Amino acid sequence: MKVSTAVIVDDDVFSVRILDAALRWWRFNVVSTDQPSNTRAMLTTYRPALVIVDIALPGVDIASIVHFIRSTPELSAATILLHSKLDPDALAQLAYQCGADGGIVKSPSVAALDAQLEYWLSGARSPRPARGEAA
Repeated sequence: MKVSTAVIVDDDVFSVRILDAALRWWRFNVVSTDQPSNTRAMLTTYRPALVIVDIALPGVDIASIVHFIRSTPELSAATILLHSKLDPDALAQLAYQCGADGGIVKSPSVAALDAQLEYWLSGARSPRPARGEAA
């Protein structure tokens, strides 16, 4: 089975850990950076199927990142999700304005994050194992 890659751009260690665990459950290989200046190089190197970007990360230019992904043939099919503490409606509006696919609201709840990821990934991913089953 082919494993897809997800790139997380976020400087919040707790958020990255939760996202990492949830995405590994979805059978993603996860790489992350807390440096916006590394983002383009990481995207080009790893060619992810999924990109999650914290909109509050200092120095991050969401529109520029989305444009880079959409205009690079090897990356253009990637799902781009913005990650923020904004309310869901505001985050959806920002995602629309930037050309991202959508957003994930930051939450300390793994269950809430898992539900959001399931919404975005369930149609494109192979079925994940039941909780407690080996991946």
